Amino acid sequence: MRVGRIVDVRDLPEARKPSFRLKIDFGSLGTRESVAAAKTDYAAEDLMHRQVVCVFNLPPRRVAGVQSEVLVLAATHADGTLRLLIPDPEAELGSHIT
Repeated sequence: MRVGRIVDVRDLPEARKPSFRLKIDFGSLGTRESVAAAKTDYAAEDLMHRQVVCVFNLPPRRVAGVQSEVLVLAATHADGTLRLLIPDPEAELGSHIT
């Protein structure tokens, strides 16, 4: 797992669940794309420049026509509401989660 910063957020109307297509910067490790079904819980402008915790070493997976390269982690409430996992305070991009 690594820390990244969301640098681009786009709607993904092709997805089955309301989703965003995210571009995430991991510092010296480069950028990766991810599909996150978080559109019902977050506005695009709230995600921009936010740090997130991601599973970094999964094989890429096609989701709604997008090559999703990392999995953004979130806690899920009993009612299905998502809360993204974020480092506090902010961490260096690409940092390992230990």
